[in-house]
Amino acid sequence: MIEKILIRAFIVILLPITILACAPVQPPYVENSKYFNPTNNFSIDLPNNWEVSKKIPNWLENSVCVGTPKNLQAYFENKDIKATIQLDIVKTFLNLKGASDNYYSSTFSRTLIDSFYDGLEKSLDKQEKILNSDRFIEDFTYILNKNNLASLPSKIIEVKLKCNDKEEMIKKELTSYIVLCDKDDTCFVNFSLIAPVSDFEKSKNSFNKMIRSLSAWNLQNSY
Repeated sequence: MIEKILIRAFIVILLPITILACAPVQPPYVENSKYFNPTNNFSIDLPNNWEVSKKIPNWLENSVCVGTPKNLQAYFENKDIKATIQLDIVKTFLNLKGASDNYYSSTFSRTLIDSFYDGLEKSLDKQEKILNSDRFIEDFTYILNKNNLASLPSKIIEVKLKCNDKEEMIKKELTSYIVLCDKDDTCFVNFSLIAPVSDFEKSKNSFNKMIRSLSAWNLQNSY
C-alpha cells in the first residue's frame, strides 16, 4: 500500500510536470547575488550574467523540452546566450529526514525509505519508455542516487535528454534535490538547464555552480 501511494506521488516529478504545489507565503527574492525562496527554505547563488524571470523565454515557447510545471518558481535566463534554468518544486508530504535518522532501528522507516526509492525508480523507468518512444525526444537517460537522506539537501535524480524541436536540437539536464522545506516535510527542488546544443556547454559551468550552492538557509540550525 505504501509503495502504491509513493508511486502515485512521485510519478510526475520528472521533466517537471508537477501536480503538487507549495502555496507561497513570502515571495522569493534576490539579495547580494543570492536567490532566496523563504516558503520552501532554500537559497542558491545567482551566477554572473544570469537574471530571474517568471516568463518562459520566447525561443522556448511551446517547446517539448519545457514541459508544463505547475509549481514553477522561476526561470533564470542568461543575458548573453540562449540558455535558461527552470526551477520548480514538488512537496513530498513525507518527513524523510525523520525516517532516515532512524533507518536502522525502525522497520517502518526502512519500509518507507525503500518504498520511496522503489516508487521513484518505477516512475523513472516508465518515463524512460514513454519519452524514448516520442519522436521529438532523443537520448533520455537518468541516474537515481540512493543517498543518505539524513543529510539534506541531497541530490537524488539526474536526467539528460535532447529535444528535436522547431528545427533546433535542444539539450536538457534536470537535477533534483530533496530539501527539508519545513520541520515536518521535504520537497523535491528541480533544476533544469535548457539550451540549444550550440550554447549548452557554455552555460553548464554556471548551472553546476548554482546547484552546488543550494542551501537550506532557514531551518539549517534547527536540528
